[in-house]
Amino acid sequence: MFNVSTLVDYQPFKKVGIRLSSGLVFGNNNIQGTADVSERVANELGTVRIGGRNVDIRDFNIENLASIDTDIEINEGVSPYLGIGGGNAVKPGKGVGFWWDLGVVFSGSPNAEVTSNFSTDIPAELRDEVVAAADEALKDEEKDLNEALDILGIYPVVSLGLSYQF
Repeated sequence: MFNVSTLVDYQPFKKVGIRLSSGLVFGNNNIQGTADVSERVANELGTVRIGGRNVDIRDFNIENLASIDTDIEINEGVSPYLGIGGGNAVKPGKGVGFWWDLGVVFSGSPNAEVTSNFSTDIPAELRDEVVAAADEALKDEEKDLNEALDILGIYPVVSLGLSYQF
């Protein structure tokens, strides 16, 4: 995760030290994951009919038979930020100081992409059928995941800092 922000502070309560902040957050945040689903795929396929004979997929070496990759893009690009904070890291003659910020980034909903990977050890007679069935199921999973992620379009931000002036 990587973020850089450009903020402007407005201090309506100077004696109290509270400030309102707004600005832009430049982000490039992704979450990636891979799951090995070999055993599940083999158990779901079980015995299949190939060329007039029954073949049990579990009789093959199922290690690395199938995996699923997920890539979730969060806050790609520029997003607005609003916050409130306290403390002043650059107040003249301050010495040691403490500051805090609470805010939100309006980044829009994350986007998830789910893809399948199948071993080339799957018999050619089955491979196209297995890949097509898996991709169809993954489309539904990807849709459900994206719908679940829709509520995450606003992210809370908490920042704490310690400063020292020479």
